[in-house]
Formats: sequence, structure tokens, C-alpha cells
Amino acid sequence: MAMMAALIGKAPASAKAAPQQAQLETALSPLMAKGAWGSLALLVIVVVWAALTQISGAVIAQGQVVALGHTKQVQNLDGGI
Repeated sequence: MAMMAALIGKAPASAKAAPQQAQLETALSPLMAKGAWGSLALLVIVVVWAALTQISGAVIAQGQVVALGHTKQVQNLDGGI
């Protein structure tokens, strides 16, 4: 019966955990909202900075990666793709 009431959206009168759960959800909500607004503000700042900043030049150079020490070959145990 309680499961059916939960599916319909009506909590049974004997459920005492529901107010505690609702109180916990409202306590976390402002923190999550601040985090979302902070993330959005950071994203906007980065996009505006990237749009307004001009690159004055670039450096192109040749190089080679050399492994120092004992190198090992890494291979899939099953083989193939």
C-alpha cells in the first residue's frame, strides 16, 4: 500500500521520514544553486576572455621525444582490435 501511494505521489500518514528528507533537500539546495551560478559565471568569463584576447604570435619548432630508461612494449592481451 505504501509503495502504491509513493508511486501516485501521496505519502502515507504514518511516514515520519518524509519531513526529514524534505528538510535535507532544502538544506542542500542553496549550496547547489551557488555552485551552479559560480560555474556559469566562470564559463562566461572564460568565453569572454577567449573572444576578446588576441594572439600576437606563435612559435614553431621541431623536436623529438626520446624515452630515457627501460622501455616496454604495451600490447592488448587479446590481440587485434
